[in-house]
Amino acid sequence: MTSAHTTTGRPLRERVIALIDRGVSLPPLSPAAAQLIRILPQPIDRIDMRKLVELVQEDPTLSAHVLRLANSPFWGIRQSVSTVGLAVSLIGLQEVVGTLNYHLLRQLTPNVKRSAHFSPDAFWLHSWRGATAARLLGRPDLFVTCLPGQLYMAGLLHDIGKLILVLHFGEEWEACADEAATSGRPLHEVEQERMGVDHAEVGARQLEVWGLPDLIRVAVDWHHRPGELPEGPAREMASLIQFANAIAHACTAHEVGTVPVCPISETWLGMHKDHPLSDPVKREGIVHEVMAALLARERHLDDGEATNAAEEEPARPAPIAAPRPVELAPARPRVTRVGAAWRGGAHWLTRLRRLLLWS
Repeated sequence: MTSAHTTTGRPLRERVIALIDRGVSLPPLSPAAAQLIRILPQPIDRIDMRKLVELVQEDPTLSAHVLRLANSPFWGIRQSVSTVGLAVSLIGLQEVVGTLNYHLLRQLTPNVKRSAHFSPDAFWLHSWRGATAARLLGRPDLFVTCLPGQLYMAGLLHDIGKLILVLHFGEEWEACADEAATSGRPLHEVEQERMGVDHAEVGARQLEVWGLPDLIRVAVDWHHRPGELPEGPAREMASLIQFANAIAHACTAHEVGTVPVCPISETWLGMHKDHPLSDPVKREGIVHEVMAALLARERHLDDGEATNAAEEEPARPAPIAAPRPVELAPARPRVTRVGAAWRGGAHWLTRLRRLLLWS
């Protein structure tokens, strides 16, 4: 399988790819968080809940996130939840794993300044929406075969390439976003024209460096054009991520960084006559359910991410004191086919942990 993108020969493309191949510096994790990344990739029924609770309790930041989530009005828990163990038993291990993945990723990625077309808080809120919507779409009546955890991770990372472009090629990316907003054209098309590469390809290449499963990497690479993939798990996941992305964008159209995106009805699933989501009545009902769930949950996101995303001066996480940069390993040759869903259990956070230990 080849990439969804073509080489234009623009110098910027070579610079972007060279940057990823050299490695992107990331801050170190706390000892407890570094151990958690070995546990989180496992199937839910194989996770040692007692060990997970112990590790979360050792990290004050992660403990606070889990407790705020459990005590939010969304869950309707009448008693005060004061321990991580009680939180896990009341809201479920799947919810806790999801929020841990989200906050670990935020810890691992550098802070980016707000600009005319990019807000860090809005970016992470959109990523959370995409991840949660993708997981909610993994329902039996849609005949989905992808695992919920895979859908969540692909949704969480689908725009990670945008973060890399903003961080390292800010002026060039801002020009792309400005043209997309002015012309009404999709951002990824403008990026491809002006930079020779778009954020989907950049993200997919970075996920390959991180060692993510082929299935997730390919879904991120093709999530703007899933119909060009052959029938199979990759097309299913890519099309679900495209649909979830459209829902996430539809939640709010006024936030910083909002650029034209494929309408829900024009997604591949929305137009594919053999898929349940092509039925307008069915599609409208499912979209309403997913959006209602997103809006209900995001009101209670801890640390006020949902509120900060729309503010002029969003709160920023406290900087990590004097972090020692970690250089990620160079990318392997491009994988041209989708292999086993989890590559025998290999996980990007686990590989980052090894790099942190060995550096």
